[in-house]
Order: sequence, then structure tokens, then C-alpha cells
Amino acid sequence: MINFSAVTKAYAGAWARRRVFVPIYIAVRLMLVALIAPGVAMAVNLAVSLSDQTALTDQDIAMFLLSPAGFIATIVILSLFLLAEVFVFAVMAGSLRMGESDPWRAGSSAIGLILSRLPDPVAPACAVRICRASDPAGSGAGAAICGRRGPDRVVDADRI
Repeated sequence: MINFSAVTKAYAGAWARRRVFVPIYIAVRLMLVALIAPGVAMAVNLAVSLSDQTALTDQDIAMFLLSPAGFIATIVILSLFLLAEVFVFAVMAGSLRMGESDPWRAGSSAIGLILSRLPDPVAPACAVRICRASDPAGSGAGAAICGRRGPDRVVDADRI
């Protein structure tokens, strides 16, 4: 009976937060679909242009999907949609962590939290060289040049 009461308590808590979660879910999903859809459309347009036909039949599409290139393209597209779902879940979990009652404030804070935890696009070795050059003693005083992450994210050159 303890399990049932825990489930009903969790459901009641989630139902109470629906005014925060539903707008965040819809907004982030629409944003991600708007980012992914043009890529899928370009892939379909490329497939039609490579076929030397004005339109493709269902059999042509199936033959493409069953080919090695089509299989890889399908895996890439499905991976993008899976990544989008994971991002939506992470934003919703981050908004729960923020504890905001305003959905837009909670969503933007959660997206900021998630994006701040992504790795730097610059190679770590380059960042270490910049930090070492600006702070040869290793005291952490030159860490501001290392990027937006700060001294706690500086990688030791010996570990690379």
C-alpha cells in the first residue's frame, strides 16, 4: 500500500505542476521541430534531385530507406528526434529543479542550465594552452581568459 500512496502523491505533484510543464513542453518541442524539419526537408529534396525524377513513388522511397545510405540517413534523422526528446526531458527536469511557477522563466532558466553544462566547442588542449599562457604559475588568476566556464572547468595539461 505504501507504493500506491507514493504513486498517487507523485501524480498529484505532477498534476499541480501541469501549468508549468505543458507550456514548456509545447514551446521546446515546437522550437526543436522548427530546427529539425528544414534538415529533413533538405534531405528529401536532395533525394528527389538525385533520382532524376520530378516525384518519387512509395516504392522508390522504400528502396532508398532499405539501401545502406538510406539506412544511415534514417538512423541520423531518428537520432536527431531522440536527442530532441532527451533535450525536452532535460528542460522539464531542469524547470522542476528551478522551482519557478512562471513557465517562461522556468523554461529559460532550465535551458540556460542545460546549455551551461554542455562541453565547450573549442578543443580542451587549446583552452589549456590559453590558460597556461595567461597564468604560468597556475594560481587560477588568469582563468577568466579561459572562457565562460571559469577556473573549475580548466583541464590540466598533463591529463590530455
